[in-house]
Amino acid sequence: MYAAIDTETSGLYSRDGDVLLQFAMFVVDKKYEVLDDKGFECVFTFTPKQAEMVRARAIPYVQNMHDKTGLWDRLSTPSAVSYAEGDALAVEYLSKFSDQQLRILGNSITLDRNFLEGVMP
Repeated sequence: MYAAIDTETSGLYSRDGDVLLQFAMFVVDKKYEVLDDKGFECVFTFTPKQAEMVRARAIPYVQNMHDKTGLWDRLSTPSAVSYAEGDALAVEYLSKFSDQQLRILGNSITLDRNFLEGVMP
């Protein structure tokens, strides 16, 4: 089994202060068939002031992209979770499929992993 993952961030460089905003994944089998159509998704919580500051630091392309999707606004909603909560929820979700570590699939695995390692070990 594999975890097909994707992240949304405020930029490309976690070491330069860009942050993880959203994480999503689907679990697939060896034939790449999705095992749960709902998948897993969480948006991480920021105060309105923090979200405003993170948006202001982002390049215009990222600002516009997350403006269009509404992600900036979702960072301060009651459904947003802390990094620790997101980590626990992701582990709980993955445990439904396997008690073993799953391989990661995705379009930008290194970028995604760099952001995840810092906040969702």
